[in-house]
Formats: sequence, structure tokens, C-alpha cells
Amino acid sequence: MPEETRDKKERKLEDRKSELSDKIIKWFRNPYNSILFAILLFAVAIRLFYFFQFSEQPIWWDEAEYMLKAKSIALNFPSSWHDYWSPRKPILLAWIFVPFFKLGLSEAIMRFGLILLSIAGVYATYLVSKEFFDKKVALIATALMSFFWVHLFFSIRFLVEMPATPFFLLSLYFFSKGYIKKEGSKYIWLFGVFFALGFLIRVSYGIFLLPFLIYLLLEDKLKIFLNKDLWIAVFFAFLVVLPFFIWLSQAFPQDPIGRFIGAKYGRFSFGVAHGSMGWSGVPLYFADLINVMKLPFLILMIIGFIIVFADLFLGLDLIFKKEYKQLRIKILILTWILFALVVFGLTRSYVEQRDNLPIAVFFFSFVGVALVKLQEFIGKYNKIVAIIAVLLLIVIGAIPQIKEGYTLTQYKSTSYLPVKEAALWIKENSNKDDSVYTMSTVQNMYYSERRTISFSGMNKSEFTTLIVKDKPRYLVNSIFEPYWLNPTFDVNQWLSTHQDFVMPVNAWFADAEKKQPVLVIYELNWNNYELLNESIQE
Repeated sequence: MPEETRDKKERKLEDRKSELSDKIIKWFRNPYNSILFAILLFAVAIRLFYFFQFSEQPIWWDEAEYMLKAKSIALNFPSSWHDYWSPRKPILLAWIFVPFFKLGLSEAIMRFGLILLSIAGVYATYLVSKEFFDKKVALIATALMSFFWVHLFFSIRFLVEMPATPFFLLSLYFFSKGYIKKEGSKYIWLFGVFFALGFLIRVSYGIFLLPFLIYLLLEDKLKIFLNKDLWIAVFFAFLVVLPFFIWLSQAFPQDPIGRFIGAKYGRFSFGVAHGSMGWSGVPLYFADLINVMKLPFLILMIIGFIIVFADLFLGLDLIFKKEYKQLRIKILILTWILFALVVFGLTRSYVEQRDNLPIAVFFFSFVGVALVKLQEFIGKYNKIVAIIAVLLLIVIGAIPQIKEGYTLTQYKSTSYLPVKEAALWIKENSNKDDSVYTMSTVQNMYYSERRTISFSGMNKSEFTTLIVKDKPRYLVNSIFEPYWLNPTFDVNQWLSTHQDFVMPVNAWFADAEKKQPVLVIYELNWNNYELLNESIQE
């Protein structure tokens, strides 16, 4: 290469480096950007602390469902094993971890992927809050989300609510930029893509489509059907979700869409008879906000809520007038919150704080609105005192949040540890074609990689008959997942009357004296099972 050409390329590269350096310096000179960077650094630091503390914690039942699906795809578990997967669950989260299992990477590395999604959720909070409020409010909301106890707790759990949250927040952000603020068609298309990606992680969050539809109808009525960018967004969303429905048709060929929608299978029913709280759950979700927000932030949130929505409640008759667009935006915010609290209150069997993750962006934005108003009021007299007052209130509110997040995570980090250790022991002390009976079905199958059968709902005769038919190697009796046992069937009594057939081979205890067993593994002696045949005859 000629010397002149080489020098020209080097100068061009140096110019690019200098230009990039100037942009970075300019970006940091903006105080809002510097504060945002500091908040994100804190969010990274606290999540890394959680990661190094709790990355080896055992997984729960729900986590095991997603991770077992990923593991079974990657390691090609036999199709004859127990079918545990629900057609209502898209498999994007599971597919994300398939390459990790293929490469033989550890569970801790997979949890680090969750940490990255958690950090993305904190940044998405800033983007959404800035779009719907302003930068000051957004910085406060982002700071609060960085140490939000619910967000921290689920940042290292293989559950779908936290990973789905940044996708739905980004869909909200792109919708605002593209449709509300008219900043470009590409944002409307991205709205469709990110909403579909979020849907493929947490299907029930599809309810957030309703606030968008309500806003569209209020803003442009039936003209929305003539908007080509919306149709392109729908098309892109269709392309994103299409692989799931192709898989669904293969996994459930007899009725894929019907099984997914679930209407004729009673999945749209709610109430005590159907395992959910029904209408009584709605006020419980609202009441639980004191637990979610903690008292200092709850008070500020209520104040901010009143400030934000006062003009909406006073001017409902103006929402259809073109010049009052801001009122329609507030309806979008309000319905985003209300639909989540009401729907989950109706359909959940108990209050789940994680359901607040996609709507917490507005909870903390309301806190931000209240604090900014306070700063402006005190700032008329003394700007330094105003800043100190805001920071002091944030610290007061942060203390119970950080304490709750760490205490709860630490307490729960050893839950189901006996189930994990028992399953790993079974893996080391069995053959690949052996099977196990346990109530902790998916956790055991995930850790032991052995065919695992549940005896949920069985009576004594059904249980005995099935055992004789399947001839499992081990039977695990524990205090875990007791709610699915048939109340008329006493497993402990069955074990005590078949001591010649079942032999305890390992156990875990709640006390150091080993007097309170929480889990016992029994090995079945198939050379001596006459008593079982007698039980069947009875």
C-alpha cells in the first residue's frame, strides 16, 4: 500500500476518533446526561451485587418450566417424558437460553443475561418517562426504578415478567415518538416489533394493547384503519409472532388456536371456583400498592397522581377535541395502569407484586412529578434547600425499598434448595432410563434430567396402580408443592405400610438435630412388591 494512501486512512481514522471523543465530551457536559449515567452505573452496580450474591440460588416451579423447556430442546429430552408445557405460554424466553445449554454454559451465566435485561428495563424507564413527562421527572423515575425492590428481586429469577417489561416499555416509547409525536414512521414499525417481542415472553401482557387501541380511537377514530404505518407495524408484529404459532400448530395439532386462546377450556373464567380471586382481587391489588411502593413513595405517588390527572377529571368533556391531545395521552397512561391492576386482580389466585413491573414506570413518574413540584416551590426561596429536600425524600423512600429487596432475596435464595440437591443426587445415583415420582415435577426433571411423574390428585388406589405400571426407581416425599395432593390420600401412611418395598436413601431436614425432615428420597425395591399387589386387590 502506498505511503500516501496509508497516511490518508490513518488521518481519517484519527478524525473519526476525535469526532467521537468530542461527541462523548459534549454528551457528558449536559448535566441531565451525567446524572443519567450515574444512575445507570448505580443500577449496574446493585444488580451485579445481587448477581454475585444469589446467582446460584435454586429455581422455583415457574422458573423450572421455562428452563426445562430450553434444556429439553437443547439436549433433546425424550418426547415420551411428561408433557408439562402449556399452549398459553410462548417460548421466546426458553429459546433465548437454548444456545446456553447447547454450549454447556452455567446457570449463573444465564442469570447474567437476565441482569442485562434488568438494566435495559431501568433505561427504558427513563425513555418512557421522558417522553410522557420531562427529563427531571424521568431522572427521578429512573433512579427509583434502579433500586425498586420488586425489580431487583426478579432480576435474577428465570421468570417472564421482568424480561418482558423492557420490551413493552420500549413499545410504549416508540408509539409515543412515532404516532403521538409524529417523529417518523420507523418508530411506529418498531412499536409493533417490540410489542410482539414482549408478547412472546409474557402473553398476558397482551392486555396492554387495549390502552393503545383506546388512544388510537380517541385520537383519530376510524381513520386509523387507513394509516399504512399502523398496518406495517401489524405486519411486522405478525412476522415476529408467526414462529410461535407455527410451533403451536406442531405441538398441539388437534386444536392449536383453541388451546392457546383457551375460551372453551374455561381459561377466561375467574372467581374462587376457577382458582382465582375474581372481583375481590381487584381492591387487593390496589391495596397492595403500599407494599409495592412503601409508604414514603406511596404518599408522593398519590400527590403526583392528583397533579397529573386533575385536569383530566375536570375536563372529561374535552377529550374528543383535537386541541386537547394531552388529555388523550393521560387516558393512555391511566388505562395502562388500570387495565393491569384490574385484569390481574380478577385472574390471579393471589396478589403478585411482579405484575406491577410494566406499570411501575408511571408510579415512579408520579413520584417524580410531586418532587419536581416541591423543588420548584421551595426553589423560589432557596434552590440549595430545594435540592437537599428532594434528595432527602428520595433517600427516605429508598431505605425501605433497598432493605425489602435484599432481605426478601436473601430469605428466598435457599427456598427449594432441598429439591435441587435431591434432584442432583438422583442424577448422580441413577441411570438415564430411570424415572422418579415427586410433586416437584419440573424442578426434578430440570436438575436430574430423568423422566419425572407427578402423583397430583391421585387417591391411594390410583397411586399404587400407577407405580406398579411405571416401576419408578425413586419416590420423593417432601413438604414442597403440597397443595396438589389429594386430601384423602396420606402419602406418609402409604409409605409406613410399605416399608418392605420402599427404603429411604437420603433426606434433608429443617433442623440441625435432623428430627424434622422436609424431603426424603425413597428407593423402590421391585424384588419385593407383593404388598402393592395386595393393595390393588383391596
